[in-house]
Amino acid sequence: MLHSDMTLNQRLAFLETLELPDLPEYLAGKTPALVTETPKKAGIDAGQVIAFSEDVSKSEHADILNSCLLAQLAASKKFDREKNPVEWYQFYSDVLFNCGWVLDSFQFRKYQTSSASFGIDTFMLNLLQGLATDSMLSMVTAAINFLKSLSSTDPRSLLFDHNSHSGKEGNFQLGACFHNGGVLTMSLGCSYFSASQAADSFFFLHFESADSEIYFSKQNIMLDLDVYAKVRKAVVEKLGDRAERFIEDLDI
Repeated sequence: MLHSDMTLNQRLAFLETLELPDLPEYLAGKTPALVTETPKKAGIDAGQVIAFSEDVSKSEHADILNSCLLAQLAASKKFDREKNPVEWYQFYSDVLFNCGWVLDSFQFRKYQTSSASFGIDTFMLNLLQGLATDSMLSMVTAAINFLKSLSSTDPRSLLFDHNSHSGKEGNFQLGACFHNGGVLTMSLGCSYFSASQAADSFFFLHFESADSEIYFSKQNIMLDLDVYAKVRKAVVEKLGDRAERFIEDLDI
């Protein structure tokens, strides 16, 4: 477990020191996403796809999306998301912890398969197997399939493409959020990879076992809502208007 003895003041001080990247050119002219009264069942959060069970409230949606976005952006400011994924994930986990997430350090394993070749969507559909519940796996599958169905020029597709890979190297996360005994929980799968060939669109990435590599880590993490309530303002202020630009709903 990460730094479990941290005080609230230490968390706030850590969040205050975070630096975030400038708004990238492809988002500079983007119209902020509309806020809907009824939260969607899934969304894109920069380089992460997150599905939500129906018992996750609208305010909890925002808390999850904002904290995960802050972790991604702060890690990307400090380390190259594709070139230095191990260091990136170490800092990503530090930010999540200081936002109130209870998690273990990421332990990555190399993905092994008997297939000589496969597409990135095949790997994604297997990433949370054995961790998320069947109902949440169905929602994650629906989110992936919907994202895959979008045209390459759709703003949601562009957002995920820009934040999940560059060329043939990539780094993305999948999350399935639900309440478990009253505790807000996310089945979180993380991955970084090098594909066989470069591709502009994420779902065109292809893997040949002989010359590509995928590493993954997965665990259930919990958000301490009492802690997050005390750091929420710091998270929102640090993000500024980035949440409106890096987060998009998926219509599943």
